[in-house]
Amino acid sequence: MRFVCNRCHTSFMIRDGELSGRDRCDVKCVLCEGPIQLEPVPGQQDDAPPPLPLRTGKSRKMLIALAEQGLAERVCQTLRGLDWRIVRAETAAAALNHLENAPYDLVFLYERDVLPNQSHEPVLRYLQQLPMILRRAVLMCLLCDEKPTLDFKAAFCAGVNLVVNVQDVERLPGILSDTMEQHATSYEIFEDELRRRRTSL
Repeated sequence: MRFVCNRCHTSFMIRDGELSGRDRCDVKCVLCEGPIQLEPVPGQQDDAPPPLPLRTGKSRKMLIALAEQGLAERVCQTLRGLDWRIVRAETAAAALNHLENAPYDLVFLYERDVLPNQSHEPVLRYLQQLPMILRRAVLMCLLCDEKPTLDFKAAFCAGVNLVVNVQDVERLPGILSDTMEQHATSYEIFEDELRRRRTSL
């Protein structure tokens, strides 16, 4: 049976037997994480191969928005073994389209691309101008030629969460694991403090 996500309109295929005799099943779209109630689309054949698998759990997604294709490939190769859905965007227009249509947990940018008047500057500007409740959910990683990895002052000045030197791309799995844990912990503390203040009013 073929199904369509109501939010991003991506179509998916699932074999009839995978619903275990049920006519309906609730899952999340693998692209935009929108809720899908699986109901057959009339007139569709079941023999077409599925374009993408359906997942019932939350999958983490990263956007690699790098114009420099050699660097983009290095990042992809390094992170391919992790449990992430990797999306590449070579142009700023493609990156903005992805960001406007689906949530991402992690976004990679290259410092050369986001300097004023460079190709991906609108992507950085878009992310920096998100409402804080949305911005907090996105970890922004800026790849740099000169700045040292984990230079938090440089990250703050650039308006991103993390700076990684291109020489350290192969260390990304460990760097990201530590950074994402710290990021989640800091916002848990922040949310706890907000709840505490709301209840004390």
